[in-house]
Amino acid sequence: PKGRERSMEHEEVLRLERLVGCLLCGLCNGSCPIVHEDQEFLGPAALAKARRFYEDPRDMRHDGIIEMLNNEEGIRGCDLIYNCVKVCPRNVAPGGAIRKMKEDAERLPNLNNVGV
Repeated sequence: PKGRERSMEHEEVLRLERLVGCLLCGLCNGSCPIVHEDQEFLGPAALAKARRFYEDPRDMRHDGIIEMLNNEEGIRGCDLIYNCVKVCPRNVAPGGAIRKMKEDAERLPNLNNVGV
Protein backbone atom coordinates (compact mmCIF):
# COMPACT_ATOMS: atom_id res chain seq x y z
CA PRO A 1 0.00 0.00 0.00
CA LYS A 2 1.04 3.56 -0.68
CA GLY A 3 2.96 5.14 2.18
CA ARG A 4 4.03 1.83 3.72
CA GLU A 5 7.48 0.36 3.42
CA ARG A 6 7.67 -2.88 1.48
CA SER A 7 9.00 -5.76 3.56
CA MET A 8 11.79 -7.88 2.11
CA GLU A 9 12.03 -11.62 1.68
CA HIS A 10 14.83 -13.39 3.57
CA GLU A 11 16.68 -14.15 0.31
CA GLU A 12 16.60 -10.47 -0.62
CA VAL A 13 18.06 -9.51 2.75
CA LEU A 14 20.86 -12.06 2.35
CA ARG A 15 21.70 -10.71 -1.12
CA LEU A 16 22.06 -7.18 0.29
CA GLU A 17 23.85 -8.13 3.50
CA ARG A 18 27.39 -8.05 2.11
CA LEU A 19 26.91 -4.72 0.33
CA VAL A 20 25.33 -3.09 3.38
CA GLY A 21 28.44 -3.98 5.39
CA CYS A 22 30.57 -1.33 3.66
CA LEU A 23 32.09 1.05 6.21
CA LEU A 24 33.24 3.54 3.57
CA CYS A 25 36.75 3.20 5.04
CA GLY A 26 38.30 4.03 1.66
CA LEU A 27 40.79 1.17 1.53
CA CYS A 28 39.31 0.01 -1.76
CA ASN A 29 39.71 3.47 -3.30
CA GLY A 30 43.27 3.66 -1.99
CA SER A 31 44.16 0.35 -3.64
CA CYS A 32 42.55 1.17 -6.99
CA PRO A 33 44.98 2.30 -9.71
CA ILE A 34 42.12 3.82 -11.72
CA VAL A 35 41.21 6.15 -8.83
CA HIS A 36 44.81 7.39 -8.85
CA GLU A 37 44.91 7.81 -12.66
CA ASP A 38 41.48 9.37 -13.21
CA GLN A 39 40.10 11.88 -10.73
CA GLU A 40 36.69 11.70 -12.44
CA PHE A 41 36.29 7.96 -11.70
CA LEU A 42 33.84 7.44 -8.83
CA GLY A 43 35.81 4.56 -7.33
CA PRO A 44 34.93 1.16 -5.94
CA ALA A 45 33.39 2.38 -2.66
CA ALA A 46 30.80 4.58 -4.35
CA LEU A 47 30.05 1.98 -7.02
CA ALA A 48 29.59 -0.80 -4.46
CA LYS A 49 27.22 1.47 -2.52
CA ALA A 50 25.30 2.09 -5.74
CA ARG A 51 25.03 -1.68 -6.24
CA ARG A 52 23.52 -1.93 -2.75
CA PHE A 53 20.66 0.35 -3.79
CA TYR A 54 20.38 -1.29 -7.22
CA GLU A 55 19.87 -4.68 -5.54
CA ASP A 56 17.34 -3.35 -3.02
CA PRO A 57 13.86 -4.33 -4.26
CA ARG A 58 12.39 -1.39 -2.37
CA ASP A 59 14.35 1.13 -4.44
CA MET A 60 12.35 2.14 -7.49
CA ARG A 61 15.37 3.57 -9.38
CA HIS A 62 16.61 0.09 -10.35
CA ASP A 63 17.55 0.48 -14.04
CA GLY A 64 18.11 4.21 -13.62
CA ILE A 65 21.07 3.49 -11.36
CA ILE A 66 22.76 1.43 -14.07
CA GLU A 67 21.94 4.05 -16.71
CA MET A 68 23.48 6.78 -14.55
CA LEU A 69 26.68 4.79 -13.91
CA ASN A 70 27.19 3.30 -17.38
CA ASN A 71 30.02 5.66 -18.35
CA GLU A 72 33.78 6.08 -17.91
CA GLU A 73 33.36 7.84 -14.56
CA GLY A 74 31.27 4.89 -13.40
CA ILE A 75 31.28 1.17 -14.14
CA ARG A 76 32.90 1.45 -17.58
CA GLY A 77 35.92 3.12 -16.00
CA CYS A 78 36.71 0.07 -13.87
CA ASP A 79 39.27 -2.35 -15.36
CA LEU A 80 38.27 -5.09 -12.85
CA ILE A 81 41.74 -5.39 -11.33
CA TYR A 82 40.14 -6.46 -8.00
CA ASN A 83 42.66 -4.84 -5.64
CA CYS A 84 39.57 -3.48 -3.90
CA VAL A 85 38.37 -7.01 -3.16
CA LYS A 86 41.71 -7.98 -1.63
CA VAL A 87 41.84 -5.06 0.82
CA CYS A 88 38.21 -4.82 1.94
CA PRO A 89 38.02 -5.56 5.70
CA ARG A 90 34.30 -6.39 5.46
CA ASN A 91 34.43 -8.67 2.39
CA VAL A 92 32.11 -6.36 0.47
CA ALA A 93 33.84 -7.29 -2.82
CA PRO A 94 33.40 -3.96 -4.64
CA GLY A 95 34.96 -5.36 -7.81
CA GLY A 96 32.38 -8.13 -7.92
CA ALA A 97 29.58 -5.61 -7.50
CA ILE A 98 30.99 -3.52 -10.36
CA ARG A 99 31.37 -6.60 -12.58
CA LYS A 100 27.71 -7.50 -11.97
CA MET A 101 26.59 -3.98 -12.84
CA LYS A 102 28.60 -4.15 -16.08
CA GLU A 103 26.87 -7.44 -16.90
CA ASP A 104 23.47 -5.94 -16.08
CA ALA A 105 24.21 -2.92 -18.29
CA GLU A 106 24.89 -5.27 -21.20
CA ARG A 107 21.44 -6.84 -20.73
CA LEU A 108 19.59 -3.53 -20.84
CA PRO A 109 18.63 -2.95 -24.49
CA ASN A 110 18.91 0.83 -24.36
CA LEU A 111 22.41 0.69 -22.83
CA ASN A 112 24.29 -2.04 -24.67
CA ASN A 113 25.30 0.30 -27.53
CA VAL A 114 26.49 3.17 -25.34
CA GLY A 115 29.96 4.34 -26.28
CA VAL A 116 30.11 2.31 -29.50
